[in-house]
Amino acid sequence: ESADNGGTWKKMPPFHDDHFVSWPHRLRTLRDDTLVLCVPMRPKWGKDSDYPTRTARRLDVNADMQMNLFISHDQGRTWSGPLPILPGQNVSETDFVELPDGNLLFIHNSIFANAGRQFVYRRGNVFTPGPLEHVHSGTVPETVCLTDDSTLVGCMRAGSYYWSDDLGQNWQRLDGAKGNGEVYQPWMNYLGDGMV
Repeated sequence: ESADNGGTWKKMPPFHDDHFVSWPHRLRTLRDDTLVLCVPMRPKWGKDSDYPTRTARRLDVNADMQMNLFISHDQGRTWSGPLPILPGQNVSETDFVELPDGNLLFIHNSIFANAGRQFVYRRGNVFTPGPLEHVHSGTVPETVCLTDDSTLVGCMRAGSYYWSDDLGQNWQRLDGAKGNGEVYQPWMNYLGDGMV
């Protein structure tokens, strides 16, 4: 943490137990300045662990990687979590939007098995995950944003674009949007006035 625009830095306590490794994927700021960080976690590997190498898998485990949320209400000074989402899925990437009612909508994109969506309901500072719902049709993009008319617009890493007008149950290719080639782990934001 830096309190002087990066002049000096203070190491903060770890996010999670040292039985796990993690690599934060997506951070978004909600309308009330709450920070939500998406962090996939899996058991660590190497000496004194059940996983001798990073690529090792246990056959008696359904999914050894779990997407989790960490939440801060004080600009990152303290964090609550982990809050597991996308249950039973080996997933290292997700994105989400804040809905007009304050709830969050997470997407489980088509790069992974069982593409779909998951609502995380908010009541004050409490976040409660709903079930993972399968997508009805179409390709679920990697990154999404929500426009003023509640249309989801998203992108896949090959530079292809998609949209949904039913909060991610069905997706259509966005004709006429031209990609600029391969974009690894894209990130979209809605800027207002129809600009993405």
